[in-house]
Amino acid sequence: MSDAPSSSYANPWRSLWFRPRVAIEAALAQGQSATPLLIALTAALFSLIAAFPDKAALFASSREPATLATLAAVAAAIIVLATLGYYLNGWLLNAAAHLIAGRGSAAATRAAAAWSSVPLLAADLVALAFAWVSAGQAARPGWSVAISAGQLMASLWSLALVIAMLGRVQGFGKFRAFVAFLTGSIAPALLVALLVRVFLFQPFSTPSGSMAPTLLSGDYFFAAKPDYGYSRYAFPFDLFSFRGRIFAHAPKRGDVVVFRHNGQDWVKRIVGLPGESVQLKGGRLYIDGRIVERREVEPEPGLFDGFDRPLIAPTYEELLPGGAVHRIVQLQGDDGPASNTDLLKIPQDSYFMLGDNRDNSMDSRMSEVGVVPFENLIGRAELIFYSRAGAPASPRFDRVGARVR
Repeated sequence: MSDAPSSSYANPWRSLWFRPRVAIEAALAQGQSATPLLIALTAALFSLIAAFPDKAALFASSREPATLATLAAVAAAIIVLATLGYYLNGWLLNAAAHLIAGRGSAAATRAAAAWSSVPLLAADLVALAFAWVSAGQAARPGWSVAISAGQLMASLWSLALVIAMLGRVQGFGKFRAFVAFLTGSIAPALLVALLVRVFLFQPFSTPSGSMAPTLLSGDYFFAAKPDYGYSRYAFPFDLFSFRGRIFAHAPKRGDVVVFRHNGQDWVKRIVGLPGESVQLKGGRLYIDGRIVERREVEPEPGLFDGFDRPLIAPTYEELLPGGAVHRIVQLQGDDGPASNTDLLKIPQDSYFMLGDNRDNSMDSRMSEVGVVPFENLIGRAELIFYSRAGAPASPRFDRVGARVR
């Protein structure tokens, strides 16, 4: 039986589901090779869904005007970048196909990628509609599982479609189409992600509440590596072995930093700089003999004990020298187990770290950690890109770092 377009399959929307090779020919025959609207819609929805994984919290929060404006700005930027990325991906996919004797054009290859995304696009639209309807309501586990299963099936179907359509556009079989898809679409995406992770932004998760209320247990955040330059600890798998830092920039007091200690990644806040003297007395922080100002504020939600029961703890705003302001909590007030320390002179090229959850943090107060050499710093925490605490669930710009007054 011929795969040539027939009158019963002249509409690519109908033939898409069971005759993908016919669907792409019908689309091309009707002059829909570029399909810019479909590409923009596909890129926008896929990227927005990836950027805001907790869709129910996204919709629940969007009723606030200020939040809606912020989300709209983020969404607009994502749509533009994602659409450009879609066109670049089509060019790379076509180039990879031509390396193995493909004969299609970049526009036709881009059309194949866009049209094959329709099943997954439809599944994601259903998920968004469900999130909108159920925002602010009790969770429905059964429906959530069904929608997730539908998205998985749609993903597999879209993969099958892109292989079939790419093969027809380029004029070769399914195996070479699959190879072209791997080398032209998957491999470049993985390479870009690897380069970003190694040189620019690395994702981390918060395993404990030692940095609450700034970072809560289960938060996922990005650390920026260029802020302090690069040492051997900035690169994964011990790729490079050298001493010191290149393109070095000194961190500022109040920065929330990720550093390497005993083979593990830690996250704390810098409170003491090289050459200063630091001590805690009665729960109060002293730098060079001067007490650091603080004022009590309303406790924040998000703290839990070992049995996942909410905790209400004394909360303060601490004003560090230089003007950085951040919040700390003291579960045991000023009488915690590490509320009193010896006077410590910070060596050159080292920093004194504290957790914002002062009575539940292993940090520079303990001999097991001590001061942290500049070389051990990996990067500065910049953005919480996913948080289960509060709404919106992601991203969070408001908790990381310290503001200056």
